[in-house]
Amino acid sequence: MYISADKTSLMTSVHVTSAPETSTPKSQFQSILDQSSARKPAYDEVARAADRTRERRHILETANADPQEAEKLAYSYSHNSLAFALLDLSDSPNIRYSATGELVTPKTKQYFDTISQAMQRQCENLYRQEKSKGTPAEEILQKIFDFHDSMPRPFRDMLAL
Repeated sequence: MYISADKTSLMTSVHVTSAPETSTPKSQFQSILDQSSARKPAYDEVARAADRTRERRHILETANADPQEAEKLAYSYSHNSLAFALLDLSDSPNIRYSATGELVTPKTKQYFDTISQAMQRQCENLYRQEKSKGTPAEEILQKIFDFHDSMPRPFRDMLAL
């Protein structure tokens, strides 16, 4: 609270008002917090789903047309596709996940790293199991895409899947 007094009658007229917003540490902190709080994602859900569908269709068409390319794609997607989150760097120094606008924090980074390692191992195991059964590479690729769709939603959002 900020107390101001009328010069002519100090004893009879005391006005209690709020302190100016710029003078308190709390308001400065709140300003910084407001600037870094969640905002509209750089890559919205509808666009993300449309892009994912289009990209997968193209990849599967390529795999169906060329068995050698299918082998390369299946291997690559099973071994290298879950390592990096899609980040939005446009609000520097704040770094956000592109799909959600959520700030990258030590806690979210730890979550991503933990889930990424576990999911990557499972994806590699899926690839090995399907190869040992003799499953065609284009079918393995579809199973990998289905596996990606089964991952926890927060993790998929970090990957922008």
